[in-house]
Order: sequence, then structure tokens, then C-alpha cells
Amino acid sequence: MNRSLLSILCLTAMTALSQNDTTVVDRIRWYSSERESLLQLAWQNPAIKQWQHGYSLSDVGLSWQLRHEDEPLVTQLGNHETTLAFDARTYMKHRSSTLWGRVYYNNGRQRGIRWNETSDLDVVYPYLLADSVPTQAMKLERYSFMGGYADERGRLAWGATIGYTAGLYYRNVDPRPRNVTANLDIAAGVGFHCGNYVAAASVAFKKYKQTNNVTFYSEMGNDKLFHLTGLTNDYGRFAGTGYNTYYKGNRWIASLNAHPVDGRGLSASVQASRFAFDNVLTSLNKLPMAHVTHNAIEAEAAWMASTWALRATTSASRRVGTENVFGDPAAQVYQQIGRLDNFHENRFCAGVDAVWQHRWQRFVLDLHPAVSYNHVNVIYADPQGQLQLNDFDLKMRAKGGAELGRIFTTLTLGVQWQRPIDETLMLTGVKDEMNGLQRLIERDYAYGSQERIIWMAALAVHVAISDAYALRAGIDWQCGNYTQANRTHRLLTSLAFVF
Repeated sequence: MNRSLLSILCLTAMTALSQNDTTVVDRIRWYSSERESLLQLAWQNPAIKQWQHGYSLSDVGLSWQLRHEDEPLVTQLGNHETTLAFDARTYMKHRSSTLWGRVYYNNGRQRGIRWNETSDLDVVYPYLLADSVPTQAMKLERYSFMGGYADERGRLAWGATIGYTAGLYYRNVDPRPRNVTANLDIAAGVGFHCGNYVAAASVAFKKYKQTNNVTFYSEMGNDKLFHLTGLTNDYGRFAGTGYNTYYKGNRWIASLNAHPVDGRGLSASVQASRFAFDNVLTSLNKLPMAHVTHNAIEAEAAWMASTWALRATTSASRRVGTENVFGDPAAQVYQQIGRLDNFHENRFCAGVDAVWQHRWQRFVLDLHPAVSYNHVNVIYADPQGQLQLNDFDLKMRAKGGAELGRIFTTLTLGVQWQRPIDETLMLTGVKDEMNGLQRLIERDYAYGSQERIIWMAALAVHVAISDAYALRAGIDWQCGNYTQANRTHRLLTSLAFVF
């Protein structure tokens, strides 16, 4: 980690010293523009990312983040998390070459988690190792290294990235999970100039693994753990056994892109992916209990002008969870005799947003309205169950910036209104042992199926200590108002050195 960070700092320092034509305040002002962060899908192709910015900018800093909910919106994620983080990022331009990278380390705690002893819930659901007893705080550590390079020669453009992210999650009281997660990401892209545009394609590969081991040291005995399979169901045959498990899978991604080299015109991207993993019970002779396939497609199209931009996005995905069926064990080996596709989840999202910017001498104003429709439908085949949510999401964000001498300050104010339009919850055949989980799912559904509003405010102050270096202090706050007097809070404070 130290060698990687030292390399990034040395390279970025050399780049900062070479940029005599722009000041650090100029580059910070450009980077702070809402237009600069409008596109998302296009930059996932390494061959296209070299046109994300026309300048170099790096920062190294510390941050503290808080997530608190009076009552958890998703019970299996808990209602409280604090994280202290170190983060170093860089984006460097040198002649025709572009390099970028990031190194970060997080240390924190999660509280209020119920019915879940597994990490990376959004990756491995619905197959979780869980217990019905409220547990104490979970400690966490995460670290990540990522680097990318892109270049062009004549009509040809290319790029590649590689990154590794790992996490450790553990608790020192019963039940004592020790979860280790690992993500390896590799991507490569190639493009060809066609006038002002670059037509490009990319392929990416992710390798994921999580070991999920739970132990008990109490002399009073063990709490019973369940292998959840979706909604209020579990794999009852292995309940109370198989406390050592792992998840292992791969994800393939392919994309096509068209992007304007000068940042003005039509930018279009489409990306398709397939993620598949197995949930294996290590302590039962590596029994493959379940298998998941997740197919997704995303598209993004934007028209970029000098002072405004308009973007449309859409995405659709389908996740299928398959439970393997086993016969009686022979010499502790379970023979697979069948499979059941019990869990199905369909998601769809479509949205439009726009950015408008106006500048008056040393002042700048960005307006960013957005509207989207979101659909999720979860179905469990046997016993029958369904959870469906549909809502409209309206957002408005305004950012004002002022450059006064060596100080550049931005103030962002925003509001988000989510309006449900159609909801369904049906749970049948719930076992007595799952009644507690049923109550929590019903409560989470109640929050997701009712109107809510979220307020946002952020302040960032940049103080230039020379033409090449600056200090940044920032605070970002969100407050969500839900029915039943549930209120959520997000707070991020940061201090960084920018160059």
C-alpha cells in the first residue's frame, strides 16, 4: 500500500508542477461543475475515460462519514454506520497519455444489523447466513488499489484498468462472524476516431469471493443460524449447521460507446453484464447450496453543450436464485438430485436529467433537475411470496460557486421527492421461526411504499496556498423524512490536500 501510494503522489506532484498554464483554483472550479460529473456509464470504458477531463487534478485527504436512521430502512444493513477513511485520487494528463488511480482505506463500525451475518448484502443476496437474535456492533476495514492508463495514436485509442478491493468484517462477541471479501477488477477498451467522435468497445472482468465464517465461544450454547433464501424463507434442512460458508463468482461486462472528443455533442453508451456465483457450505464438505445468475443491461445517452447538457438513462436486470436439492448423505457426501429456481428479482429504471450553468465573472451557478421511474419486483416461487415497489423520483440540485482571490467556495442545496405509485407485499407459508424476520420485512416494506422527502446541503472551501496547491475542507449533509416519524441522516466531513 505504501509503495502504491508513494508512486501516485510522486507522479501527481510532477504533473502539478508542470501545469503552468492553469492554476489549481481553475482546475477545482472546472471539476466542481455539475456538467463534469453528469456522465457515468461512458467513463467505465478505459479508452473513453481519457476525455473525462482536459486537465490534471489530484487530492489526498481524510474523511469521517456517518449514516444514522432512527429505524433501519433495510434491517439487514443496520441503522448506524461510522467510517474514518484515508483517500488518495489522481487524474493526470501528460501529452497524449492519461493516467488515473485511487487508493483508500476505511475503518469503521456498523450497528443495528438484524437477521444478517453476511457482508456485501447487495452482491450476494438473497443467500445470507442469519440469526434471529439482535447483535452488537460489527467492525469493518476496507482497502482498495486501482490504476488506469489510456493513450491514443493517430485514429486509434486504447486504455486499461486494474483494481483490487478487500474487506474485513468481524465481531468480538457471540455470534462472531469473520467475513473476508475480495474483488479483482480488470478492464480494457479500444476506440477509433471518426471525425469529432470516438467509437469504442470494452470488456471487463470481475472476480469476487467472500468467506463467511461464524463461531461461538459462549459456554451457554449457540444461537441457531439460518441460511436465508429470499423474503421470509430459509433452507430448513441445513438450519443450525453449516456455519462456515463462502461465495465465489465472476462477472463479465461488455460495452459499446460513442463519445465526442471535444466534449460537445452526443455521447452514447450501452453496457451488458452477467454475474454468476455459488453459495457453498464449507463445513458440509463444500456443499454447493445455491447458485445465482444476475443479468443486466444499461444505456446512457447525453447531448453535451458548452453551458448545458441533457441526459437519458435506463437499466434493466434479472436475478435468479437456484437452490440445489440433495439426497441422503453417504460418507458425509451429499449427492445433488435436483434444483429449484425459487428466487426471481426484476428491476427496471428510466430517468432524464439536465444541467444548466451560468457564469458571472467570479461567480457560477449550476442547476441540475432530474426525474426517474424505478421498479423492483421480487418473487419467491414456493412458498409463494412477492414484494413489488414502483415509484417516481424527482430531484433538484443547485450549486453556487464563488472565487474570491485564492479562495473558491461552493454551496450545494438539493431536495429529492420519492412518490410510490404501486406496491405489493404477499408472504405465505411463513414458519414460526421466521416470524421475527417477517415483521422486519413488513416494516421495511412500509418505509419503501410510502412517500418520503430528502434534503441535501454541502459546503466546500478551497484555499490556494500557491498556483499549484490548495487545501479543501468540506461538509455534506442529508436528512430524510419518512412516515411513522422515521428520520435518516447522512454526514460527511473531509479535509484534503489538492494539487
